[in-house]
Amino acid sequence: MSLKEALRFVEALGSEARLREALRRAGRGVEILEIVALACDAGFDFDADQLQEAFTRDWRIRRTFYSAVEEAQASPEEDRDLPGEGRDSSPKSIS
Repeated sequence: MSLKEALRFVEALGSEARLREALRRAGRGVEILEIVALACDAGFDFDADQLQEAFTRDWRIRRTFYSAVEEAQASPEEDRDLPGEGRDSSPKSIS
């Protein structure tokens, strides 16, 4: 059992339709031990504490990412230093 395996399961939920469907069938009130059992049936090996830690890390990463995206969208274009956005990035002639 390992946290790394639990993180792999969380990642697999995003890419494997069969796992998402099994979780969807379990319903909204599914308990964490039921999710661990579902994962075990799919070949993963971790306990409820490791799954909880994996969920926590996954959401922390998502929160950081989406906060950065929102912050970038909220800043005025003229403050951005990206080619094609905000500041004029065309070459200037030197006289």
